[in-house]
Amino acid sequence: IGIFYGSAYVTVFTLCSWTYGLMQMSGGRVKASAKTLLLNPGVISVVVAMALYFASISLPEVILAPVTYLSQLNTPLPMVIVGYQLSQANLLSALRGRDIWLAIFLRLIAMPLMFLLRHAVHAVSVAVLCAAAAPCAALLSIFATRYEGDKSLASSLVALETLLSALTMPAMIGLAVALC
Repeated sequence: IGIFYGSAYVTVFTLCSWTYGLMQMSGGRVKASAKTLLLNPGVISVVVAMALYFASISLPEVILAPVTYLSQLNTPLPMVIVGYQLSQANLLSALRGRDIWLAIFLRLIAMPLMFLLRHAVHAVSVAVLCAAAAPCAALLSIFATRYEGDKSLASSLVALETLLSALTMPAMIGLAVALC
C-alpha cells in the first residue's frame, strides 16, 4: 500500500512539473493553454499509465520489452545529464548563495515537516514522506537547459540537495517512525 501511495505522490509531482513547473522554468515562453498543459511527455505518460493500470491491461512482450529498457534508464540518464552539467558548474559560488540554502531548507526540511504536521502518521504516511523528503529531481537541470535558465545553479542545487539528503532524509523518516 505504501508503494501505491508513493506512486500517487510521484504522479502528482509529474503533473505539477510538466504543467506549472514547465511554465515557470520557461520564463513565460510556455503559456498555460490546454494543449500545452495536456500534450506534453509528463502528462501523457501519466494518463497512459493510469489507463493501463485501471483497465488492468498487460502489454504484449514486443511492447513491454522496449518500455522496460527505457524505464531502466529513468535514473541513470538524468544523472549523466546532471553530471555533465555539474562538471561545468561552480559549486563554491553556489554554496555562497542565500537562495540556494533557502531552497534546500524548504525542500529537505520544511516540506517534510509540514507533511508530518498535517497528516496522521502511519506506514502509508511514512512511504509518502520518503518522496516528500527526497531531493529535487534532475528534471530541474533538464528544464533549465531546455529553457536557457541558469544551468549551473540548477545542477548545483540538484547536487547539493542530493548530498544533503543523505543526512536529512534519515532524520525525517526517523522522526516520522518515532511519531507512529
